[in-house]
Amino acid sequence: MSFLSLEQAGGKPVELFVFQQGTNYWRYTDGQAPVTVNDLTYQPAVIARGEQSDSQERAQATITVTLDRALPVVRGMLFGSPFYRVSTVAVFRFQPGATDKALIGRGQISGVRFRGTTVEVTISHAASLLQRPVPRLTYLPTCNLMTYDAYCGIDPAAFTFNGTVASVLAQNDPLGSPDGPSVTVTTSGAPSEFATAGYFTAGFFTFQGQPTFLIAHTVASGVALLVALAAIPAGVAPGTVLAFTAGDDHSYETCLQKFNNLAHFLGFPFMPTKDPFTQGLR
Repeated sequence: MSFLSLEQAGGKPVELFVFQQGTNYWRYTDGQAPVTVNDLTYQPAVIARGEQSDSQERAQATITVTLDRALPVVRGMLFGSPFYRVSTVAVFRFQPGATDKALIGRGQISGVRFRGTTVEVTISHAASLLQRPVPRLTYLPTCNLMTYDAYCGIDPAAFTFNGTVASVLAQNDPLGSPDGPSVTVTTSGAPSEFATAGYFTAGFFTFQGQPTFLIAHTVASGVALLVALAAIPAGVAPGTVLAFTAGDDHSYETCLQKFNNLAHFLGFPFMPTKDPFTQGLR
């Protein structure tokens, strides 16, 4: 039967989510069991969408999708440079037993926000891209550029260092972090960067060609604790040698002192923060 026939008859619909980045696809459903439509299987997941937010024009509509941070799609596509590519999401409504499905919305990912164990993804209608001014920069004290991209000009190889994994710790492990799973590296015998707390924060490590984003880098008692955004890849174990690439907080000081790349800094750190018309000059 068709989706429309089953929809009119009632039933228990589910929603289907398709994340795409290049030739890679991740398919999920908010139902409790896998769903196969046209030979494509959607895996059950903790995922939901909000109501579509419409402005006066449909081209400016957005949808927010909330999903579990542990899902493979988070590690696979939801973090930035130098591996950022255009990412899209399509949301469908499906009636079990139907031969087709109804499109709720489709567009590019315009924002990603991490909230504890969940991730909020904002999807903008594809037509909204036609309304964006180009170039689009903001007057912020931090740099507008993506670290390691062609405009930034930093060679990531110059800030990548090998470290041998001493242990792999689950989230909330007493020796780990409540913010995510982690790996440790003994600083003795490792490059000095591992002994510098924060050096790899907002950076990543690479295993079998795939990056894993790092949200924290702390050092205690000669051990560097590097906290990952998502699950540590299967195969990473004590003794594994990983390539760790430095992180960047996009500040003027970091660009100067850490990367010596001030010639390409595109921020406005010296912009006055006081409005003399409302606060005076003192």
